[in-house]
Amino acid sequence: MKKERTADERIGSSVDYFLHKKLCKIARMFGRSKSDLLKEGIWEVINQQKKQKGGGAMLYVLNSLIVPVDFSQKQGFVVSLWQIDLQTARRIIKEMPFVSAVGHEATAKVLSELLGVEIPHNRIAVKMKECDAGLHFVLRTRLPEGKVLSEEELKQLDFDLVLSRVS
Repeated sequence: MKKERTADERIGSSVDYFLHKKLCKIARMFGRSKSDLLKEGIWEVINQQKKQKGGGAMLYVLNSLIVPVDFSQKQGFVVSLWQIDLQTARRIIKEMPFVSAVGHEATAKVLSELLGVEIPHNRIAVKMKECDAGLHFVLRTRLPEGKVLSEEELKQLDFDLVLSRVS
């Protein structure tokens, strides 16, 4: 019978072997889990990789769990997703330059209040590139077709905050 792997063991299953070994070593040195280190340190990693390629990583704020990648750049991508708490989301949004792609005005207002920074209503098409990331506001319930929620209605619903990274 196959042994069930822990979350920490699964983290290393789809990344470069040597990078995974470095992450394990750092986690042991600081007495932290690999997943916590990934969530907390993702921006340093993203920015280092992006700078080596001649640019800075962009953070997109999105009001759904879509990851719109730019297939004109390359044919395939790997997307990593992490569920994050509000405190982590606040720290990320304050540390990184971001572009709002929140196309619903009430959602933009609620996110602004939650995150402590102005998230403008901005209905745009996004094309994420390698090393870009997304901060996703995801409702835990499916709305009826055509339903547009007010700010007050949104505040009553459960949601998740998800961090995505394109590689």
